[in-house]
Amino acid sequence: MPLLRAERALGVLEVLDRRERSRTPLEELVLLELFARQAAIALDLLTDSLARTSQGDEEALLEGLPRLFGRLRGERRKAARQLLEAPRVLAGP
Repeated sequence: MPLLRAERALGVLEVLDRRERSRTPLEELVLLELFARQAAIALDLLTDSLARTSQGDEEALLEGLPRLFGRLRGERRKAARQLLEAPRVLAGP
């Protein structure tokens, strides 16, 4: 699944070793697409933040992530919440 943001390809998401089939293939693709969209938003935010930080300052960036997520509003906040919840949703019942 491509990770797209503003007509830009940021990467690719691949899921391997599915344990059991609890959803239809279409439902699984929809969930994967939702997760890919949220991951692309988060990746875009992180790359923007990295571009603004000095080289070797990754630890400070990681410590600042809660503050970054706390400043998000509206759709971006909803996207960040979905990103944090996606692993649980993908794991299924």
